[in-house]
Amino acid sequence: LRATQLPLTEAADEIDAMDSLRASVASVPIEGAYAYGFQYLYYEQYKVIQREMLTNLGLAIAAVFVIVLLILAELRTTLLVMLCVLLTDVSILGVMQMWGLTNDSV
Repeated sequence: LRATQLPLTEAADEIDAMDSLRASVASVPIEGAYAYGFQYLYYEQYKVIQREMLTNLGLAIAAVFVIVLLILAELRTTLLVMLCVLLTDVSILGVMQMWGLTNDSV
């Protein structure tokens, strides 16, 4: 069967549409049925990008912490450096919000 999906403008709406169509197809007792559309490749990206960004940011901060601790060998100074790094990240995210930039695909 073929179907046409109406164009959507918001990433949250696209994710909801994809998930609801997949749930509808999964509820039909037809072996091997699946919902696929080329645009779903982008919708999947929208679905995981926030979690991936937070994971990568956390891993990067942890790596910086370990490296700075090894180089400086003093916990208090390392924590001050980490505070500077965290404040820089918060500042960048704040400017992105102020400019109306979103964290999605190119």
